[in-house]
Amino acid sequence: MAEIEGTILDLGIIKENNMTACGCGRSPNGLCIDWHNLSEEEYQIKLKDYNEISSLLIENYIKGAISGKSIEMRPSFDENASWFGYVGSELIQGPIQGLYEWHDNNGAAKDLKYEIVSIDIIGNIANVKIELDNWTGHQFTDLMNLIKLEGHWKVVNKVFYLHQ
Repeated sequence: MAEIEGTILDLGIIKENNMTACGCGRSPNGLCIDWHNLSEEEYQIKLKDYNEISSLLIENYIKGAISGKSIEMRPSFDENASWFGYVGSELIQGPIQGLYEWHDNNGAAKDLKYEIVSIDIIGNIANVKIELDNWTGHQFTDLMNLIKLEGHWKVVNKVFYLHQ
């Protein structure tokens, strides 16, 4: 199984869309995500949430994709999560269990390349955009909606785009 090493910033995998370098020192990825005017308390909360979301997705969702074992990605998702997207002209939709079955049948994405493009946090909800290349030969864009439940972030919806 491929190992994921380093921290988020060491890997350089988070890159906000169309953002410029930030000189205020508050951005967790060095790019401006408009955290300048946060109070110190608000900043610490937002930074903690940002890091928790990043870790959740890398340590579970991405690691599970690479290993080919859906059981490793399941901690990322709420048990009532859903997924939606098109494969060709066919709409795939339903409970997240369908993603687990698809993933277990397709196997490991050992050569997966990924980039967390953006993480947008508003209170106890968040949206994350992830670009995934070579997931068993496919390229996807995922949009994940998360909510903080009982102090823990969980994906409640995954919408994907399969690039042709």
